[in-house]
Parts: sequence; structure tokens; C-alpha cells
Amino acid sequence: IYRVRQAFVAENAPQGGFCTPGQVMSAVALLNNKPRPTKAEAAQAMSGNRCRCGAYEHYLNGVLRASGQIA
Repeated sequence: IYRVRQAFVAENAPQGGFCTPGQVMSAVALLNNKPRPTKAEAAQAMSGNRCRCGAYEHYLNGVLRASGQIA
């Protein structure tokens, strides 16, 4: 969880905070099952979370950062 939280902060993902807990848990579940997902796979895995501020791209980049695909 720590790796995902740090990656989300680095990507400025948690803006409103309303959806952040669900985004973190979805990202952790995805990375536990697929350590290096594509952006499309991350989008599919995260699609069940609604974000008020529209920070979806930031969350997707956070997933890729947490997987080591973005430095």
C-alpha cells in the first residue's frame, strides 16, 4: 500500500480525496495480481471508482509509477 500511496502523491492524484481510498485499494489489488500492467489494464482495473475531480489520468500514472514503469 505504501508504494501505491507514494506513487499517487508523486503524480498529484489525490486531489479531492473522496475516491482515494477506493483508488488505492484497486491499485494494490491490480499490482498484486499483475505487477506490470499496461495503462489499458490499469484503466480497466480502476474503472469501478468514480472520481469527482476527474483525476483519472493522474491515478493511472500513479499505478504505472508504483509498478516501476515511470521513474
